[in-house]
Amino acid sequence: MPEARSVRSYCRTCIAACGVLVELAGDRVLRVKGDPDHPLSRGYTCPKGRAMGELQQHPDRLDDPMIRHRGGCEAVGWPEMMEDLAGRMASIRDEHGPGSIGFYLGTGGGYDSLGLFVFRSMQMAIPQQSTYSAMTIDTPCLPLVSSLMSGSMIPNPVLEIEDVRLTLMLGTNPISSHGHTTAWPNPTAMLRRLSQGGRELWVADVRETKTAQAATRYLPIRPSSDHALLAYLIRELLGPAGGANREHLAAHTMDVEKLEAAVASWTLDRAVDETGLPAADLEDLLASIRRHGRLALMTGTGCSMQRNANVIEWLSWSLQIITDSFEKPGGQWFHPGMSNRFELMPDFDEPLFRDAPLAASRPEIPGHVGETQCSSMIDEIESGNLRALFVLGGDPLTSFPDSARIEAALQKLEILAVADLVSNAMTEMASHVLSMRGPLERHDIPGYVESAQVAPVSQVTLPVCEQTPNRRPLWWVLSKLAESIGVKLLPKGVSADEADEESLLRSLVEGGRLDFDEILAAPAIVDDEVRTQMRGWVEKKLPQGRWRLAPQPIVEQFAAITAGPSSVERLRMVSGRQLRKMNSAFAKLAAPGERLERARVHLHAADAAEAGVEDGAKVRVTSSHGTLDGRAEIDPTLRRGAVWVPHGWAELKVGALLTGERGAIDPLTGMVTQTGVVVGIQPL
Repeated sequence: MPEARSVRSYCRTCIAACGVLVELAGDRVLRVKGDPDHPLSRGYTCPKGRAMGELQQHPDRLDDPMIRHRGGCEAVGWPEMMEDLAGRMASIRDEHGPGSIGFYLGTGGGYDSLGLFVFRSMQMAIPQQSTYSAMTIDTPCLPLVSSLMSGSMIPNPVLEIEDVRLTLMLGTNPISSHGHTTAWPNPTAMLRRLSQGGRELWVADVRETKTAQAATRYLPIRPSSDHALLAYLIRELLGPAGGANREHLAAHTMDVEKLEAAVASWTLDRAVDETGLPAADLEDLLASIRRHGRLALMTGTGCSMQRNANVIEWLSWSLQIITDSFEKPGGQWFHPGMSNRFELMPDFDEPLFRDAPLAASRPEIPGHVGETQCSSMIDEIESGNLRALFVLGGDPLTSFPDSARIEAALQKLEILAVADLVSNAMTEMASHVLSMRGPLERHDIPGYVESAQVAPVSQVTLPVCEQTPNRRPLWWVLSKLAESIGVKLLPKGVSADEADEESLLRSLVEGGRLDFDEILAAPAIVDDEVRTQMRGWVEKKLPQGRWRLAPQPIVEQFAAITAGPSSVERLRMVSGRQLRKMNSAFAKLAAPGERLERARVHLHAADAAEAGVEDGAKVRVTSSHGTLDGRAEIDPTLRRGAVWVPHGWAELKVGALLTGERGAIDPLTGMVTQTGVVVGIQPL
């Protein structure tokens, strides 16, 4: 048996990018464990990271590209695959135009640094293509709010863990997710630091999650009422009793009076009625903000996927701006990146988030910085506008709304090319199956997730396992497709077949803060001087040096909420993430000796009893759009009125309850409401 060895790398399953050590015998992965020398994760890795070895040598791993014929899928060589795709694409393009060919980048493709780089390059070089990404079914409210309030989509506030004294978390559970827009390597240790030594950690959620249990104060808030909590806090801080930093408001903001008017009606009594929280809890939180002066406020998919997502994100930014909490000790900071160096970009201008509509079948949906919104994909296929689709590391079957419609639509495509690592429901439908290299076979840097890290950190990894010839990198596939129409996407006009992967990765680091070889020699390098030197870089780039506190499109959305009836309904479905899976990935994959997650419909005991549902029994969840059936689980951590369903399961498709039909999506972002949906339950 070959001698065992250990190779350093980092995990590319989620935003946290934890350091790992991969133990191998020959090319077989024996074990993946946390790297104790990594400066941020410090030996921690989660079940998903530990399962990377099982993913690498999965029995259903795709080793060869395949083309589907009437008799089934046939393994082919890459020359034949690319020739077949190029020929079919040319025919479709000639007959229906370049927009009839689409590319969807899922979560798996998003953590592939070179694949993501070439995907974005393709968007710019071939703008007529239809491009989609998971961004528009996850968090489009974040770049929208950033754009409208700062003049740029780039600023992303992240936790400044060293200095923060008060942290408020809404609809997020980093112990399971490891972060949303702030990365949480070693989340248990981070939460401990935020809740000890005189620090306060407040968590508002519909479940008393592991994160909530680590808090100094837990608020069991009613589903989809986060806006009421934030509006009340802002109203009081701007009111006669004070708490807002008036000096900062005068020097660095505009439209304070409009913000005051927008929140004027959100009194304590109204906030109590809407949130279902005791008045004492709200008053204590307000007193805590006044006592500390600043806070770090973090939201998660519990906020960004609900119908009031834009309003909640706007109010969360406003609360931090009026307390002068951005880029100051005790608040959050804007990470400018290590290789990206966003501080070198031109001063921010007018908002550029929304484009002209890109989907002819859905003219009411705005574009998203060159991307077509995922909520329009079904209509584009059904109308014949989209005839070929490349799915890159994603699973629309489990992540998109209108589950039955998306499945039927995908089957109508002339080309459905799926790039993935293992066989799954998407590859079973595909006309072309593209066998991809996995994380342990790639060169990588964190890329865009650098700016989500809690510290200025650089890291890089080389391939850990031998590169199987018929598994190809995503950057190569996209480059070859572009070359078939005469477009070269790689630096210096290099062709896909001539390019060296390590050289390409080095080109992404050029112009960054650190040398590639310097980064490669260490588990990771933290440069704390960057935070000190760069603090305040966003405020210097604001138009006229001021934050826009009352962007009109979102103020109007909030006014509609304010003028409307209470949003309190009996039951709401809340979707969420699980520790042992990442969206649809790792659902049935675990390291040896570790358990798998389960797909269950979680209910409060009183709600279950009222509906006549017993623990473990079959239950039907019904929305105004559709139904899903599953097994019930009585959940003592869940507040009454919430039905918690994990997303990303093929056998428990949350998308069956959701719709992207006209009138059911957000008019500013095209986002489908994916959590906080009114439902009923009944036993089967």
